[in-house]
Amino acid sequence: MPSKHMLCLFLLDPTCDVQGILGGVTYVNAFYLLSQRVEPSRKEFSMGVVSIADTFGIATAGAMAVALNAAFKNVPARIKH
Repeated sequence: MPSKHMLCLFLLDPTCDVQGILGGVTYVNAFYLLSQRVEPSRKEFSMGVVSIADTFGIATAGAMAVALNAAFKNVPARIKH
């Protein structure tokens, strides 16, 4: 029987890979659609706004992860005998 760590590695790694691929495809698709559907006079501004919004979303997710990590560290562990 494989250890718990190896089992987590084989289950979580493909999940994270798929999430990364889907996130990257979504990011590229958003800029592609923006470049195709926005009129040329507003294209540069629109891409700047989307870039700032993306960065803000990543920073917000990072801040939430730090807060959740701190909250989870204060939760007492349940030990089974």
